[in-house]
Amino acid sequence: MIPTPILEGGITVSVSLNHLLAIAFGGAAGAISRYLMVGTLKHYLPGFPWGTLCVNLLGCFVAGYLLEAFSHGLKEPPELRLLVMVGFLGSLTTFSAFSIETLELWLQHSPLRALFNLALNLVGSMGAVSLGYVLARIFYKV
Repeated sequence: MIPTPILEGGITVSVSLNHLLAIAFGGAAGAISRYLMVGTLKHYLPGFPWGTLCVNLLGCFVAGYLLEAFSHGLKEPPELRLLVMVGFLGSLTTFSAFSIETLELWLQHSPLRALFNLALNLVGSMGAVSLGYVLARIFYKV
């Protein structure tokens, strides 16, 4: 049995097989979209990760727009919200979730917490990727 309720984007939702399938289909579409967009931009604009930047910015833009639209009465079935917000945008970019959470802290009149979240995510992510890189070099004796 799947536990319910869970908190998603500030809204309590119940989990069902339909919810999980919506997330899975959205995730597949987002992952494929990311792969195609990043690969295409890498081919045409080599030398800088423009593709990753573009999917992150696009994902954040769409997430921010939908977050506001949902809070002002845009009615949608829960499965559609999960498909787009959790599945598609989640696999297109996790940067969108980080950005929404930081914005929510800011809007809750917690600018220091928002900046702390920003710094921890950026510095922590760079630290984690660097640590993983170093450990892999050690493990593979590169």
